[in-house]
Amino acid sequence: MKHRFSNAFNNLYRKFGPLEKAVFWIAAVVLTVSALTLTWFSAQAFTVEVPKHGGILREGVVGYPRFINPLLAVTDTGKDIGALIYSGLVRIDSNGKIVPDLAEKIDTSADGKTYTVTIRKNAVFHDGKPVTSEDVAYTILTAKDNSIKSPEGVKWQGVDVQTPNPQTVVFTLKEPFYPFIYNLTLGILPKHIWNNADTDEFTLSIYNLEPIGSGPYKFDSIIRDTNGLPSEYHIKAFKKAIGGEPYISEIVFTFYKTEDEMLRAYTEGKIDSMQGLSPEIALQNRSIIEGKNGVLIPLSQPRLFGVFFGQGNASLSPQLKVALSNVKFKQALSLSIRRQDLIDNALFSFGNIETGPFSSAFNPLIPIASFVGSTTASTTAPTLGSYNVEAAKNLLTEAGYVLNDEGKLTEKKSSEKVPSQISITLSTVSGTELERAGKIIQESWKALGIDVKLQTYEGEELNQKVIKNRNFDALLFGLVIPRSLDLYPFWHSSERKDPGVNISGYSNKNVDAALERIRKATTTDRTILQNDFRIVNDSITSELPTIFLFSPSYVYVIPKEMKGVYTGGILEPYNRFTNITESSIEQQRIWPIFNTFNQ
Repeated sequence: MKHRFSNAFNNLYRKFGPLEKAVFWIAAVVLTVSALTLTWFSAQAFTVEVPKHGGILREGVVGYPRFINPLLAVTDTGKDIGALIYSGLVRIDSNGKIVPDLAEKIDTSADGKTYTVTIRKNAVFHDGKPVTSEDVAYTILTAKDNSIKSPEGVKWQGVDVQTPNPQTVVFTLKEPFYPFIYNLTLGILPKHIWNNADTDEFTLSIYNLEPIGSGPYKFDSIIRDTNGLPSEYHIKAFKKAIGGEPYISEIVFTFYKTEDEMLRAYTEGKIDSMQGLSPEIALQNRSIIEGKNGVLIPLSQPRLFGVFFGQGNASLSPQLKVALSNVKFKQALSLSIRRQDLIDNALFSFGNIETGPFSSAFNPLIPIASFVGSTTASTTAPTLGSYNVEAAKNLLTEAGYVLNDEGKLTEKKSSEKVPSQISITLSTVSGTELERAGKIIQESWKALGIDVKLQTYEGEELNQKVIKNRNFDALLFGLVIPRSLDLYPFWHSSERKDPGVNISGYSNKNVDAALERIRKATTTDRTILQNDFRIVNDSITSELPTIFLFSPSYVYVIPKEMKGVYTGGILEPYNRFTNITESSIEQQRIWPIFNTFNQ
Protein backbone atom coordinates (compact mmCIF):
# COMPACT_ATOMS: atom_id res chain seq x y z
CA MET A 1 0.00 0.00 0.00
CA LYS A 2 2.78 2.36 1.00
CA HIS A 3 4.71 1.43 -2.19
CA ARG A 4 1.62 2.14 -4.33
CA PHE A 5 1.09 5.56 -2.71
CA SER A 6 4.74 6.44 -3.29
CA ASN A 7 4.55 5.48 -6.98
CA ALA A 8 1.32 7.45 -7.43
CA PHE A 9 2.86 10.54 -5.82
CA ASN A 10 5.99 10.27 -7.98
CA ASN A 11 3.94 9.93 -11.17
CA LEU A 12 1.83 12.95 -10.21
CA TYR A 13 4.92 15.02 -9.26
CA ARG A 14 6.52 14.29 -12.71
CA LYS A 15 3.48 15.82 -14.39
CA PHE A 16 4.02 19.12 -12.45
CA GLY A 17 5.44 22.04 -14.37
CA PRO A 18 8.20 24.25 -12.90
CA LEU A 19 5.70 26.69 -11.39
CA GLU A 20 3.59 23.91 -9.88
CA LYS A 21 6.68 22.30 -8.35
CA ALA A 22 7.74 25.64 -6.80
CA VAL A 23 4.26 26.14 -5.36
CA PHE A 24 4.31 22.59 -3.99
CA TRP A 25 7.60 23.04 -2.14
CA ILE A 26 6.63 26.47 -0.80
CA ALA A 27 3.42 24.96 0.53
CA ALA A 28 5.32 22.03 2.05
CA VAL A 29 7.75 24.38 3.85
CA VAL A 30 4.91 26.59 5.12
CA LEU A 31 3.01 23.54 6.35
CA THR A 32 6.08 22.15 8.14
CA VAL A 33 6.94 25.48 9.79
CA SER A 34 3.32 25.95 10.83
CA ALA A 35 3.22 22.50 12.36
CA LEU A 36 6.44 23.07 14.28
CA THR A 37 5.28 26.51 15.45
CA LEU A 38 1.93 25.11 16.55
CA THR A 39 3.73 22.34 18.44
CA TRP A 40 6.02 24.87 20.17
CA PHE A 41 3.16 27.17 21.17
CA SER A 42 1.15 24.20 22.41
CA ALA A 43 4.11 23.11 24.53
CA GLN A 44 4.45 26.60 25.98
CA ALA A 45 0.73 26.92 26.61
CA PHE A 46 0.02 23.51 28.05
CA THR A 47 3.26 22.59 29.84
CA VAL A 48 4.98 24.12 32.87
CA GLU A 49 8.66 24.82 33.51
CA VAL A 50 10.06 22.94 36.48
CA PRO A 51 13.54 22.62 38.00
CA LYS A 52 15.82 19.92 36.73
CA HIS A 53 18.74 18.33 38.53
CA GLY A 54 22.07 19.38 37.08
CA GLY A 55 24.22 22.40 36.37
CA ILE A 56 27.13 24.07 38.14
CA LEU A 57 27.07 27.42 39.93
CA ARG A 58 30.49 29.10 39.81
CA GLU A 59 30.50 31.79 42.47
CA GLY A 60 33.21 34.34 43.12
CA VAL A 61 33.89 35.56 46.66
CA VAL A 62 36.39 37.99 48.15
CA GLY A 63 38.51 36.50 50.92
CA TYR A 64 39.48 33.02 52.03
CA PRO A 65 37.79 30.53 54.37
CA ARG A 66 39.86 29.87 57.48
CA PHE A 67 37.30 27.71 59.25
CA ILE A 68 34.35 25.94 57.66
CA ASN A 69 33.05 25.03 61.07
CA PRO A 70 29.88 26.51 62.63
CA LEU A 71 31.66 26.92 65.99
CA LEU A 72 34.73 28.72 64.65
CA ALA A 73 33.77 30.50 61.42
CA VAL A 74 34.16 34.27 61.61
CA THR A 75 34.68 35.22 57.94
CA ASP A 76 31.85 35.51 55.44
CA THR A 77 33.47 32.93 53.16
CA GLY A 78 33.69 30.36 55.95
CA LYS A 79 30.08 31.01 56.96
CA ASP A 80 28.89 30.87 53.34
CA ILE A 81 30.27 27.39 52.72
CA GLY A 82 29.42 26.21 56.23
CA ALA A 83 25.76 27.14 55.72
CA LEU A 84 25.62 24.71 52.79
CA ILE A 85 27.56 21.87 54.41
CA TYR A 86 26.03 21.94 57.90
CA SER A 87 22.43 21.94 59.04
CA GLY A 88 20.85 22.80 62.36
CA LEU A 89 17.90 21.44 64.27
CA VAL A 90 15.77 24.18 62.71
CA ARG A 91 16.16 26.62 59.85
CA ILE A 92 14.57 29.88 58.75
CA ASP A 93 12.46 29.52 55.62
CA SER A 94 11.86 32.06 52.85
CA ASN A 95 8.93 33.52 54.79
CA GLY A 96 11.15 34.23 57.79
CA LYS A 97 9.56 31.46 59.87
CA ILE A 98 11.36 28.90 62.03
CA VAL A 99 10.77 25.43 60.56
CA PRO A 100 12.19 22.00 61.49
CA ASP A 101 15.39 20.86 59.78
CA LEU A 102 17.22 17.99 61.50
CA ALA A 103 14.42 18.13 64.05
CA GLU A 104 11.18 16.31 63.36
CA LYS A 105 9.34 18.34 65.98
CA ILE A 106 9.94 20.70 68.90
CA ASP A 107 7.77 20.80 72.02
CA THR A 108 7.96 23.81 74.32
CA SER A 109 6.84 23.69 77.95
CA ALA A 110 4.07 25.98 79.14
CA ASP A 111 6.51 28.10 81.14
CA GLY A 112 8.80 28.58 78.11
CA LYS A 113 11.85 27.14 79.90
CA THR A 114 12.07 23.66 78.36
CA TYR A 115 12.48 22.73 74.69
CA THR A 116 12.20 19.04 73.81
CA VAL A 117 13.53 18.27 70.34
CA THR A 118 12.89 15.03 68.46
CA ILE A 119 15.49 14.33 65.76
CA ARG A 120 14.44 12.84 62.43
CA LYS A 121 15.29 9.14 62.13
CA ASN A 122 16.43 9.60 58.51
CA ALA A 123 18.86 12.44 59.34
CA VAL A 124 22.39 11.40 58.37
CA PHE A 125 25.80 12.98 58.00
CA HIS A 126 27.65 13.00 54.67
CA ASP A 127 29.59 9.87 55.70
CA GLY A 128 26.33 7.97 56.20
CA LYS A 129 26.37 7.96 60.02
CA PRO A 130 23.06 8.93 61.69
CA VAL A 131 22.59 12.27 63.42
CA THR A 132 21.80 11.64 67.10
CA SER A 133 21.20 13.59 70.28
CA GLU A 134 24.82 12.92 71.25
CA ASP A 135 25.99 14.94 68.23
CA VAL A 136 23.79 17.84 69.29
CA ALA A 137 24.99 17.74 72.91
CA TYR A 138 28.62 17.50 71.80
CA THR A 139 28.20 20.56 69.55
CA ILE A 140 26.63 22.66 72.32
CA LEU A 141 29.12 21.63 75.01
CA THR A 142 32.02 22.34 72.67
CA ALA A 143 30.58 25.77 71.88
CA LYS A 144 30.45 26.49 75.63
CA ASP A 145 34.07 25.35 76.15
CA ASN A 146 36.02 28.55 76.84
CA SER A 147 39.25 27.01 75.53
CA ILE A 148 37.70 26.74 72.04
CA LYS A 149 36.78 30.45 72.08
CA SER A 150 33.74 29.91 69.89
CA PRO A 151 31.79 33.07 69.04
CA GLU A 152 28.67 30.90 69.49
CA GLY A 153 29.46 30.08 73.11
CA VAL A 154 27.78 33.09 74.68
CA LYS A 155 24.40 32.05 73.26
CA TRP A 156 24.44 28.80 75.24
CA GLN A 157 25.51 30.03 78.68
CA GLY A 158 23.03 28.92 81.33
CA VAL A 159 21.43 26.34 79.00
CA ASP A 160 21.32 22.76 80.27
CA VAL A 161 21.40 19.97 77.65
CA GLN A 162 20.12 16.44 78.30
CA THR A 163 19.95 13.42 75.94
CA PRO A 164 17.41 10.91 77.31
CA ASN A 165 17.67 8.80 74.13
CA PRO A 166 19.40 8.93 70.71
CA GLN A 167 16.49 10.78 69.08
CA THR A 168 15.69 13.28 71.85
CA VAL A 169 17.43 16.40 73.14
CA VAL A 170 16.08 18.46 76.03
CA PHE A 171 17.19 22.08 76.53
CA THR A 172 16.40 23.72 79.86
CA LEU A 173 16.67 27.49 80.38
CA LYS A 174 16.83 29.29 83.71
CA GLU A 175 14.28 31.85 82.48
CA PRO A 176 11.99 31.91 79.44
CA PHE A 177 13.76 33.59 76.54
CA TYR A 178 11.80 34.08 73.31
CA PRO A 179 14.87 34.40 71.00
CA PHE A 180 16.31 31.04 72.16
CA ILE A 181 14.64 29.10 69.34
CA TYR A 182 16.97 30.91 66.88
CA ASN A 183 19.96 29.29 68.63
CA LEU A 184 18.81 25.97 67.23
CA THR A 185 19.84 27.03 63.71
CA LEU A 186 23.46 26.28 64.75
CA GLY A 187 25.07 23.66 62.49
CA ILE A 188 25.58 20.28 64.18
CA LEU A 189 29.02 18.64 64.27
CA PRO A 190 29.42 14.84 64.01
CA LYS A 191 30.69 13.68 67.40
CA HIS A 192 32.33 10.57 65.93
CA ILE A 193 34.63 12.82 63.87
CA TRP A 194 35.51 15.40 66.53
CA ASN A 195 35.14 13.58 69.84
CA ASN A 196 38.84 12.98 70.55
CA ALA A 197 40.12 16.39 69.40
CA ASP A 198 41.71 18.55 72.11
CA THR A 199 41.80 22.36 71.82
CA ASP A 200 44.78 22.51 69.46
CA GLU A 201 43.54 19.63 67.34
CA PHE A 202 40.09 21.19 67.16
CA THR A 203 41.34 24.45 65.68
CA LEU A 204 44.01 22.83 63.46
CA SER A 205 42.01 19.83 62.24
CA ILE A 206 41.78 19.12 58.51
CA TYR A 207 38.02 18.85 59.03
CA ASN A 208 37.87 22.63 59.41
CA LEU A 209 38.49 22.84 55.65
CA GLU A 210 37.28 19.39 54.58
CA PRO A 211 34.20 19.12 56.80
CA ILE A 212 31.57 16.45 57.23
CA GLY A 213 28.13 17.81 57.97
CA SER A 214 24.51 16.95 57.24
CA GLY A 215 23.58 19.91 55.04
CA PRO A 216 22.36 20.01 51.43
CA TYR A 217 25.90 19.99 50.03
CA LYS A 218 28.98 17.92 50.87
CA PHE A 219 32.67 18.63 50.50
CA ASP A 220 34.22 17.43 47.24
CA SER A 221 37.64 19.02 46.68
CA ILE A 222 39.95 22.00 47.16
CA ILE A 223 42.26 23.44 44.53
CA ARG A 224 45.19 25.44 45.92
CA ASP A 225 47.46 28.02 44.31
CA THR A 226 51.27 27.96 44.30
CA ASN A 227 51.31 29.52 47.78
CA GLY A 228 49.12 26.80 49.21
CA LEU A 229 46.08 29.07 49.54
CA PRO A 230 42.72 27.68 48.40
CA SER A 231 41.79 29.09 45.01
CA GLU A 232 38.70 26.95 44.38
CA TYR A 233 36.37 25.03 46.68
CA HIS A 234 34.03 22.40 45.20
CA ILE A 235 30.92 21.06 46.92
CA LYS A 236 28.35 18.64 45.50
CA ALA A 237 24.67 18.00 46.15
CA PHE A 238 23.96 15.55 48.99
CA LYS A 239 21.34 13.06 47.81
CA LYS A 240 20.20 12.16 51.34
CA ALA A 241 19.78 15.75 52.52
CA ILE A 242 16.75 16.61 54.62
CA GLY A 243 14.23 18.01 52.18
CA GLY A 244 15.72 16.13 49.25
CA GLU A 245 18.66 16.47 46.89
CA PRO A 246 19.29 20.07 45.75
CA TYR A 247 18.69 20.76 42.05
CA ILE A 248 22.06 22.44 41.44
CA SER A 249 24.50 19.55 41.23
CA GLU A 250 27.68 21.41 42.12
CA ILE A 251 28.76 24.77 43.51
CA VAL A 252 32.29 26.03 42.96
CA PHE A 253 33.53 28.90 45.11
CA THR A 254 36.47 30.79 43.63
CA PHE A 255 38.39 33.06 46.02
CA TYR A 256 39.83 36.47 45.15
CA LYS A 257 41.92 38.98 47.07
CA THR A 258 39.99 42.02 45.87
CA GLU A 259 36.68 42.96 44.38
CA ASP A 260 38.42 44.18 41.22
CA GLU A 261 39.98 40.72 40.70
CA MET A 262 36.58 39.09 41.15
CA LEU A 263 34.93 41.48 38.68
CA ARG A 264 37.70 40.85 36.12
CA ALA A 265 37.16 37.09 36.42
CA TYR A 266 33.43 37.64 35.88
CA THR A 267 33.97 39.66 32.72
CA GLU A 268 36.31 36.93 31.45
CA GLY A 269 33.63 34.30 31.99
CA LYS A 270 35.53 32.41 34.70
CA ILE A 271 32.67 32.78 37.19
CA ASP A 272 28.95 33.41 36.71
CA SER A 273 27.99 34.68 40.15
CA MET A 274 29.39 37.28 42.58
CA GLN A 275 28.55 37.86 46.22
CA GLY A 276 28.66 41.09 48.20
CA LEU A 277 29.44 43.44 45.33
CA SER A 278 29.83 46.99 46.63
CA PRO A 279 26.99 49.30 45.52
CA GLU A 280 29.36 51.71 43.78
CA ILE A 281 31.00 48.95 41.74
CA ALA A 282 27.61 47.37 41.01
CA LEU A 283 26.23 50.66 39.68
CA GLN A 284 29.32 51.39 37.57
CA ASN A 285 29.32 47.91 36.03
CA ARG A 286 25.59 47.23 35.70
CA SER A 287 25.70 47.23 31.88
CA ILE A 288 28.68 44.83 31.86
CA ILE A 289 26.95 42.46 34.30
CA GLU A 290 23.69 42.49 32.39
CA GLY A 291 25.61 42.09 29.13
CA LYS A 292 27.02 38.82 30.51
CA ASN A 293 23.46 37.62 31.21
CA GLY A 294 23.84 38.47 34.88
CA VAL A 295 21.10 39.66 37.21
CA LEU A 296 21.71 42.13 40.05
CA ILE A 297 19.68 41.19 43.11
CA PRO A 298 19.62 43.71 45.98
CA LEU A 299 18.81 41.82 49.19
CA SER A 300 17.50 43.96 52.03
CA GLN A 301 19.47 43.84 55.28
CA PRO A 302 18.51 44.70 58.87
CA ARG A 303 21.50 47.07 59.15
CA LEU A 304 19.55 50.06 60.36
CA PHE A 305 21.31 53.43 60.14
CA GLY A 306 20.24 56.70 61.66
CA VAL A 307 21.22 59.77 63.62
CA PHE A 308 21.35 58.99 67.36
CA PHE A 309 21.05 62.03 69.63
CA GLY A 310 23.35 62.28 72.65
CA GLN A 311 20.72 63.26 75.16
CA GLY A 312 22.66 61.38 77.81
CA ASN A 313 25.83 63.35 77.08
CA ALA A 314 26.65 65.51 80.12
CA SER A 315 28.83 67.81 78.02
CA LEU A 316 26.03 68.91 75.67
CA SER A 317 25.73 72.68 75.38
CA PRO A 318 22.76 74.05 77.38
CA GLN A 319 21.16 75.26 74.14
CA LEU A 320 21.41 71.91 72.41
CA LYS A 321 20.25 70.04 75.50
CA VAL A 322 17.06 72.09 75.50
CA ALA A 323 16.64 71.67 71.74
CA LEU A 324 17.00 67.89 71.82
CA SER A 325 14.42 67.63 74.59
CA ASN A 326 11.91 69.18 72.20
CA VAL A 327 10.31 66.61 69.89
CA LYS A 328 9.28 69.26 67.36
CA PHE A 329 12.93 70.31 66.97
CA LYS A 330 13.92 66.71 66.19
CA GLN A 331 10.93 66.27 63.88
CA ALA A 332 12.09 69.34 61.96
CA LEU A 333 15.57 67.83 61.60
CA SER A 334 14.01 64.64 60.27
CA LEU A 335 11.77 66.42 57.76
CA SER A 336 14.71 68.39 56.37
CA ILE A 337 16.53 65.23 55.23
CA ARG A 338 15.67 63.97 51.77
CA ARG A 339 16.19 60.28 52.38
CA GLN A 340 16.06 59.45 48.71
CA ASP A 341 19.25 61.53 48.25
CA LEU A 342 20.90 59.29 50.83
CA ILE A 343 19.83 56.18 48.90
CA ASP A 344 20.87 57.59 45.51
CA ASN A 345 24.13 59.27 46.46
CA ALA A 346 25.42 57.60 49.63
CA LEU A 347 24.29 54.06 48.74
CA PHE A 348 24.43 54.39 44.94
CA SER A 349 20.74 53.41 44.71
CA PHE A 350 21.15 50.11 46.58
CA GLY A 351 19.25 50.56 49.81
CA ASN A 352 15.90 51.10 51.53
CA ILE A 353 14.46 54.13 53.28
CA GLU A 354 13.92 53.44 56.99
CA THR A 355 11.76 55.31 59.47
CA GLY A 356 11.47 53.19 62.61
CA PRO A 357 13.33 50.83 64.99
CA PHE A 358 12.37 47.73 62.97
CA SER A 359 14.14 47.47 59.63
CA SER A 360 12.23 46.90 56.41
CA ALA A 361 14.06 43.55 56.08
CA PHE A 362 12.36 42.09 59.18
CA ASN A 363 9.35 44.12 60.28
CA PRO A 364 6.81 42.47 62.60
CA LEU A 365 4.19 45.17 62.07
CA ILE A 366 3.34 44.52 58.43
CA PRO A 367 2.86 41.34 56.35
CA ILE A 368 5.98 39.61 55.02
CA ALA A 369 4.82 39.97 51.43
CA SER A 370 4.68 43.72 51.96
CA PHE A 371 7.93 44.34 53.78
CA VAL A 372 10.43 42.16 51.89
CA GLY A 373 12.42 44.65 49.84
CA SER A 374 10.05 47.44 50.84
CA THR A 375 11.06 51.04 51.38
CA THR A 376 8.71 51.67 54.27
CA ALA A 377 9.20 50.43 57.79
CA SER A 378 5.82 50.94 59.45
CA THR A 379 2.32 52.24 58.95
CA THR A 380 3.58 55.68 60.05
CA ALA A 381 6.38 55.64 57.46
CA PRO A 382 4.92 58.10 54.90
CA THR A 383 4.88 60.89 57.51
CA LEU A 384 8.13 60.03 59.24
CA GLY A 385 10.08 59.53 56.07
CA SER A 386 8.76 62.49 54.11
CA TYR A 387 10.85 65.46 53.00
CA ASN A 388 9.36 68.92 53.60
CA VAL A 389 11.63 71.86 54.40
CA GLU A 390 8.76 74.31 54.83
CA ALA A 391 7.05 72.03 57.33
CA ALA A 392 10.40 71.67 59.12
CA LYS A 393 10.74 75.45 59.42
CA ASN A 394 7.18 75.74 60.75
CA LEU A 395 7.95 73.13 63.40
CA LEU A 396 11.05 75.05 64.47
CA THR A 397 8.94 78.17 64.85
CA GLU A 398 6.41 76.23 66.95
CA ALA A 399 9.31 74.91 69.03
CA GLY A 400 10.45 78.45 69.85
CA TYR A 401 13.19 79.03 67.30
CA VAL A 402 13.72 81.81 64.79
CA LEU A 403 16.10 82.71 61.97
CA ASN A 404 17.97 85.93 62.70
CA ASP A 405 18.92 88.50 60.09
CA GLU A 406 22.02 86.48 59.23
CA GLY A 407 20.00 83.32 58.59
CA LYS A 408 21.13 81.63 61.79
CA LEU A 409 18.74 79.55 63.87
CA THR A 410 18.47 80.83 67.44
CA GLU A 411 16.12 80.56 70.41
CA LYS A 412 13.28 83.06 70.17
CA LYS A 413 13.26 83.62 73.93
CA SER A 414 16.91 83.72 74.90
CA SER A 415 18.51 85.29 77.97
CA GLU A 416 21.49 86.29 75.82
CA LYS A 417 21.62 89.79 74.34
CA VAL A 418 22.78 88.24 71.08
CA PRO A 419 21.31 84.71 70.97
CA SER A 420 23.79 82.07 69.88
CA GLN A 421 23.23 79.99 66.78
CA ILE A 422 22.15 76.40 67.42
CA SER A 423 25.19 74.21 66.76
CA ILE A 424 25.46 70.41 66.29
CA THR A 425 28.52 68.23 65.80
CA LEU A 426 27.63 65.15 63.75
CA SER A 427 30.04 62.26 64.37
CA THR A 428 30.46 59.22 62.10
CA VAL A 429 32.91 56.79 60.48
CA SER A 430 35.31 58.17 57.88
CA GLY A 431 35.63 56.94 54.30
CA THR A 432 32.34 55.04 54.13
CA GLU A 433 28.77 55.50 52.95
CA LEU A 434 28.21 57.09 56.35
CA GLU A 435 30.60 59.93 55.60
CA ARG A 436 28.84 60.50 52.28
CA ALA A 437 25.48 60.46 54.06
CA GLY A 438 26.86 62.77 56.77
CA LYS A 439 27.69 65.44 54.20
CA ILE A 440 24.14 65.31 52.82
CA ILE A 441 22.67 65.61 56.33
CA GLN A 442 25.06 68.46 57.13
CA GLU A 443 23.79 70.45 54.14
CA SER A 444 20.16 69.65 55.02
CA TRP A 445 20.50 71.01 58.54
CA LYS A 446 22.50 74.01 57.43
CA ALA A 447 19.52 74.94 55.24
CA LEU A 448 17.55 75.32 58.50
CA GLY A 449 20.11 77.81 59.83
CA ILE A 450 21.89 75.33 62.10
CA ASP A 451 25.69 75.36 62.43
CA VAL A 452 26.69 71.77 61.65
CA LYS A 453 30.19 70.33 61.99
CA LEU A 454 30.86 66.89 60.49
CA GLN A 455 33.45 65.02 62.58
CA THR A 456 34.74 61.70 61.20
CA TYR A 457 36.75 58.96 62.92
CA GLU A 458 38.27 55.61 62.08
CA GLY A 459 36.05 52.72 63.19
CA GLU A 460 37.77 51.76 66.45
CA GLU A 461 38.53 55.39 67.26
CA LEU A 462 34.82 56.22 66.95
CA ASN A 463 33.96 53.38 69.30
CA GLN A 464 36.52 54.32 71.96
CA LYS A 465 36.29 58.12 71.87
CA VAL A 466 32.64 58.65 71.02
CA ILE A 467 30.33 55.68 71.46
CA LYS A 468 31.77 54.04 74.56
CA ASN A 469 31.52 57.24 76.62
CA ARG A 470 28.39 58.51 74.83
CA ASN A 471 30.42 61.60 73.97
CA PHE A 472 28.49 63.06 71.04
CA ASP A 473 25.88 65.62 70.04
CA ALA A 474 24.59 63.49 67.20
CA LEU A 475 25.98 60.19 65.95
CA LEU A 476 25.41 58.78 62.45
CA PHE A 477 25.69 55.08 63.11
CA GLY A 478 23.96 51.74 62.62
CA LEU A 479 22.44 48.77 64.43
CA VAL A 480 22.05 45.19 63.23
CA ILE A 481 18.52 44.04 64.05
CA PRO A 482 18.43 40.30 64.85
CA ARG A 483 16.02 37.83 63.25
CA SER A 484 14.40 37.35 66.63
CA LEU A 485 13.44 41.07 66.65
CA ASP A 486 14.82 41.30 70.19
CA LEU A 487 15.38 45.06 70.54
CA TYR A 488 16.10 44.89 74.26
CA PRO A 489 19.85 45.63 73.91
CA PHE A 490 19.16 48.75 71.82
CA TRP A 491 16.30 50.45 73.68
CA HIS A 492 15.91 49.09 77.21
CA SER A 493 16.94 51.69 79.82
CA SER A 494 19.26 49.20 81.55
CA GLU A 495 21.45 49.22 78.42
CA ARG A 496 22.18 52.97 78.43
CA LYS A 497 25.77 52.66 79.62
CA ASP A 498 28.63 50.79 77.95
CA PRO A 499 28.79 47.85 77.23
CA GLY A 500 25.07 48.28 76.59
CA VAL A 501 24.14 49.48 73.12
CA ASN A 502 21.30 51.86 73.96
CA ILE A 503 23.62 54.57 72.63
CA SER A 504 21.03 57.35 72.59
CA GLY A 505 20.35 56.87 76.32
CA TYR A 506 16.65 56.30 75.67
CA SER A 507 14.40 55.58 78.65
CA ASN A 508 10.68 54.82 78.63
CA LYS A 509 8.95 52.61 81.23
CA ASN A 510 6.30 51.36 78.79
CA VAL A 511 8.95 50.38 76.26
CA ASP A 512 11.01 48.67 78.97
CA ALA A 513 7.98 46.60 80.01
CA ALA A 514 7.13 45.68 76.40
CA LEU A 515 10.71 44.61 75.66
CA GLU A 516 10.74 42.46 78.80
CA ARG A 517 7.44 40.81 77.87
CA ILE A 518 8.74 40.03 74.35
CA ARG A 519 11.88 38.41 75.77
CA LYS A 520 9.89 36.23 78.14
CA ALA A 521 7.26 35.20 75.59
CA THR A 522 6.65 31.49 75.06
CA THR A 523 5.83 31.83 71.36
CA THR A 524 7.53 32.97 68.17
CA ASP A 525 4.19 33.93 66.62
CA ARG A 526 4.67 37.62 65.97
CA THR A 527 0.92 38.22 65.61
CA ILE A 528 0.59 37.38 69.31
CA LEU A 529 3.50 39.68 70.18
CA GLN A 530 2.39 42.47 67.86
CA ASN A 531 0.89 44.70 70.54
CA ASP A 532 4.23 44.89 72.34
CA PHE A 533 6.08 45.39 69.07
CA ARG A 534 3.68 48.26 68.35
CA ILE A 535 4.35 49.87 71.74
CA VAL A 536 8.09 49.79 71.06
CA ASN A 537 7.73 51.12 67.53
CA ASP A 538 5.24 53.90 68.23
CA SER A 539 6.95 55.17 71.38
CA ILE A 540 10.38 55.42 69.76
CA THR A 541 9.14 56.95 66.51
CA SER A 542 7.09 59.55 68.40
CA GLU A 543 9.83 60.54 70.86
CA LEU A 544 12.63 60.40 68.25
CA PRO A 545 15.73 59.55 70.28
CA THR A 546 17.00 58.61 66.81
CA ILE A 547 16.19 59.77 63.29
CA PHE A 548 16.05 56.55 61.28
CA LEU A 549 17.35 56.95 57.73
CA PHE A 550 18.26 53.92 55.63
CA SER A 551 19.49 50.35 55.36
CA PRO A 552 21.98 49.35 52.64
CA SER A 553 21.27 46.41 50.35
CA TYR A 554 23.46 43.38 49.89
CA VAL A 555 24.21 43.13 46.17
CA TYR A 556 24.21 39.60 44.77
CA VAL A 557 24.87 38.76 41.12
CA ILE A 558 23.50 35.53 39.67
CA PRO A 559 23.25 34.07 36.15
CA LYS A 560 19.97 34.77 34.39
CA GLU A 561 19.25 31.05 33.99
CA MET A 562 19.28 30.50 37.75
CA LYS A 563 15.71 30.22 39.07
CA GLY A 564 14.13 30.02 42.51
CA VAL A 565 16.63 32.39 44.12
CA TYR A 566 15.83 33.88 47.53
CA THR A 567 15.10 37.63 47.30
CA GLY A 568 13.97 38.45 50.84
CA GLY A 569 15.78 40.02 53.77
CA ILE A 570 19.09 38.63 54.99
CA LEU A 571 20.85 39.00 58.33
CA GLU A 572 24.21 37.70 57.09
CA PRO A 573 25.52 37.07 53.55
CA TYR A 574 25.09 33.29 53.83
CA ASN A 575 21.32 33.82 54.17
CA ARG A 576 21.27 34.30 50.38
CA PHE A 577 21.26 30.48 50.27
CA THR A 578 17.94 30.26 52.13
CA ASN A 579 16.25 28.77 49.05
CA ILE A 580 19.25 26.85 47.73
CA THR A 581 17.51 23.46 47.70
CA GLU A 582 14.76 24.91 45.47
CA SER A 583 17.13 26.94 43.27
CA SER A 584 18.01 25.55 39.87
CA ILE A 585 20.18 26.31 36.86
CA GLU A 586 18.63 23.76 34.51
CA GLN A 587 14.89 23.54 33.86
CA GLN A 588 12.57 21.37 31.81
CA ARG A 589 8.99 21.68 30.56
CA ILE A 590 6.50 18.96 31.49
CA TRP A 591 2.74 18.46 31.47
CA PRO A 592 1.17 19.74 34.73
CA ILE A 593 -0.19 16.31 35.64
CA PHE A 594 3.35 14.93 35.86
CA ASN A 595 4.41 17.87 38.03
CA THR A 596 1.56 17.03 40.41
CA PHE A 597 2.77 13.44 40.69
CA ASN A 598 6.32 14.65 41.47
CA GLN A 599 5.26 16.92 44.34
